[in-house]
Amino acid sequence: MYRLFSFAAIGLFLFPSACWSQARLNVTLTGLQARGTIYLAVYNTADEFGKPEKAFRKIVIKPGGLQTTVTADNLPSGAYAVAVYQDLYDNRKIDKNIFGIPSEPFAFSNNVRPFVTAPTFTQCLIKLDKPEHAISIKLMTYF
Repeated sequence: MYRLFSFAAIGLFLFPSACWSQARLNVTLTGLQARGTIYLAVYNTADEFGKPEKAFRKIVIKPGGLQTTVTADNLPSGAYAVAVYQDLYDNRKIDKNIFGIPSEPFAFSNNVRPFVTAPTFTQCLIKLDKPEHAISIKLMTYF
């Protein structure tokens, strides 16, 4: 019995990730405006990325200033991508101009700046491989 306990303790010491399966992602958002609503989506597969209705986790908050931190708790360890936009007109969608370019602040994890098309899941990929992970994302506008 003592030997079994010793092996288990050694395993937990050598492989601490075996002790936890949930992660917390703290996302600091900058470049916010004082009005509107922030919509943050966390995706865990490339197939779902960019489809808000299929996001793994959705968080909706009012900005508390020009910078705020949003926390996504209880995420299984793995690969994720984050997309966020600020709905300045509170119409629950990201407004676009006649060319399809967003006219409201938006951003992606890794601060990927799309040029012609939306970024890919791989470009925005972040790995949650520890219990606590923090990223910073700066919202941008084109006009």
